[in-house]
Amino acid sequence: MFRQSPGYIGSSVSSAAVRAGKKRGKPLRAWFIGGIGSLEYPHTGYRIQDYMPYWTTHHHRVTEATLKPISVNDLEWTLLCVAMMWPESESRDVLPAPRHHGLVVGAQTPPGWQDHWSRIVPLVGMYLNLFPAIRSYNTVLEDVADLIAEQFDETSRKQFVGELIGMKKEKKPKNG
Repeated sequence: MFRQSPGYIGSSVSSAAVRAGKKRGKPLRAWFIGGIGSLEYPHTGYRIQDYMPYWTTHHHRVTEATLKPISVNDLEWTLLCVAMMWPESESRDVLPAPRHHGLVVGAQTPPGWQDHWSRIVPLVGMYLNLFPAIRSYNTVLEDVADLIAEQFDETSRKQFVGELIGMKKEKKPKNG
């Protein structure tokens, strides 16, 4: 019987990858997708998910809890913490090499985090700040695929191993 719970899927994939790496004598490189809530909420000492309803973050918490105990000597894992992601186009073109994805990437906290004025509202500001701040962390599937494809190069392979990473589209300079 097929089970579709996030814990079961993450555990099954990661344990299979660990076994395959041990069989070949070298750990596999694996990317897992979680939610932006797993990252630290800048300047708070808490995670973003601590300010969100539990039912919206449970599956991401389970994925993170599955990966964190796995040694990077057994599986070179990265948890990509996504806010919003969708396809750029309906076509699925195979490119000869990764294109420049235009993403700013950071570990543990969302890169380039900017608070909204609502953060200063007493008692509820920390919660109100999340929606406008997180909206800038959207991306397209193709950019994420290019980010991951860059990691196939042996010199970049170890970057972000054992890390929770967030990403944000680079701001384009305004022409004035």
